[in-house]
Amino acid sequence: MIRTFKERVKKCQRPGFYAVTTLLVINTAVVAWLMHSGLAHHPGWPLWRFSVIFSAVAAMMMRNDDDQDEAVFIAGIMAGTWTLLPAIWLFVAFWNWQLTAPNPECLSVTATVSTVLCWFMVYMNRQY
Repeated sequence: MIRTFKERVKKCQRPGFYAVTTLLVINTAVVAWLMHSGLAHHPGWPLWRFSVIFSAVAAMMMRNDDDQDEAVFIAGIMAGTWTLLPAIWLFVAFWNWQLTAPNPECLSVTATVSTVLCWFMVYMNRQY
C-alpha cells in the first residue's frame, strides 16, 4: 500500500502545472484586490472577470497537457513579465534622476498581461 502511494505521488508531481496555477492565482488576487480597493481606474468587474475566466481556462488546458517542460517555460515567461515592472520603474527613476512613487495601476496591467500571455501560450501549445 505504501509503495502504490509513493508511485501515485511521483506520478502527480507536476511542477510546471503548479507553478503556472500559482502565478495565475496571484494574478487574479492582485487584480481583485486592486479593483476592490479602488486603486485601479479600469472598470472593475470586467477586468476581474476577464482574469478569472482566462486563468480558469488556462489551468484546465494545462492540466490536460502532459508537456511539463512547456509549463515550466510558460511559468518563466509569466515571472519575467512581473520582473519587467521593477525594471521599468528603475529605468524611469534613472531617466528622471528621482525615485517616484510607483503607480498601483501598473500592477493590474502587469497581472493582466501575464494572464493573457499564459493563456495565449497554452492555447498555441494545445493547437500546434
